[in-house]
Amino acid sequence: VQAMTPEYASPEQVRGDLITTASDVYSLGVLLYELLTGRRPYRPEADTPLALAQAICSQGPERPSTAVTRPAAAREASGGSMTPEQLAAARETAPRELKRRLAGDLDAIVLKAMHKDPAARYASAEELAADIRRHLAGIPVKARTYPAGYRAAHFLKRNAALAALALVLLVGGIGLAYWSAGRTPSRGVLGGSPPANRRAARLYHEGVERLRMFDTPAARGLFEQALQSDPGHALTHAMLGLALRSLGENQPARSAAQRARQLAAPLPREDQLFVEGLAAETTGDWNRAVEVYLALHAVFPDFEYGLRLASAQIRAGKAPEGIATLETIRQLSGASDPRIHIELAEAAALTGDSERQLRAASRAAEAGIAGRSGILVARARLLEGTALAALGQPARAVRALDEARRIYAGARHYRGVAMVDEALAKTRRGK
Repeated sequence: VQAMTPEYASPEQVRGDLITTASDVYSLGVLLYELLTGRRPYRPEADTPLALAQAICSQGPERPSTAVTRPAAAREASGGSMTPEQLAAARETAPRELKRRLAGDLDAIVLKAMHKDPAARYASAEELAADIRRHLAGIPVKARTYPAGYRAAHFLKRNAALAALALVLLVGGIGLAYWSAGRTPSRGVLGGSPPANRRAARLYHEGVERLRMFDTPAARGLFEQALQSDPGHALTHAMLGLALRSLGENQPARSAAQRARQLAAPLPREDQLFVEGLAAETTGDWNRAVEVYLALHAVFPDFEYGLRLASAQIRAGKAPEGIATLETIRQLSGASDPRIHIELAEAAALTGDSERQLRAASRAAEAGIAGRSGILVARARLLEGTALAALGQPARAVRALDEARRIYAGARHYRGVAMVDEALAKTRRGK
């Protein structure tokens, strides 16, 4: 992540050394530490930037299972000081039980992510997320070594109970994050922390909703109006960048993404990462977007983060992983969001599965018609048309594409019109 608050800076960042993805892994480790303990990992001697920098470079972070057993000083509390009893009560347990739950796997995962030596950390955010998933599944994590025989006997014995316990713990950790960082369960659905200005917040949320329905011309106008009221809101710049990229205005989109990154430094860590993910999407850095959304979805399993992760995986050339992510979020959330069908159709198009592409696109079109979302219908019809053309049904393909073009033209979505025209030309040439 390019913009960074001091609390999340890695030792090499503090020293001014070479920055790699290991620095992002470290920062995610700090975030996980705070979510699990309600404390910051270091105890600087004074409340100054210099003292914090010295602590980051020289102190070893206290084990999370130990940190929750003592009161936190004001400067090491994350979002407010809590006693061990308050921390445990937030998880509906007792302090001794909370310590036991954190000891072992979660201690090891966090400390590996925050190792002073970058080479000793997880190689990527995806590896960190994978170890969290192992913990949730009740299987051995890579951050730990186990005594001989322990891996087989102990985990087979405790697998079901540990998986359930780990899930409760992580949900408790997320609940604590909502409390400590002012995050509410609807926050992810609303698209990040909104602007403080009421008019800007209203316009921002309206823009996010239009963007989710692929109505990028309307979204662009709403985000531009929001920035007139609150020009310093990083997420509005990031969302504007996405809208501009969808409209084919790549240079203004990159400028918006760059401005979003510049403004992200003072934000909560989650919003910093969200801005980075959106900026990576805007600039077409899909591998970076996958890494960021993997980390966000591992810690904050919101539907929106999962959907953005799947979209990035598909566009990064990892369609099977993207499809698996889509199936997971659909099963876990019970959501029937038409964007799932759009992304499934996109993935099928990339893998050459035209039958699956047609089925998914048709479901998305039905949902768009029911929800009176014209641009969504246009996107679905475009995918339908290209699938039908690939299946050797040019007449049906042209009808679907003509409908998509009519909708795009009516909405002044000129990039959509251009995409349909290209598809029509290929269909009529028999390609």
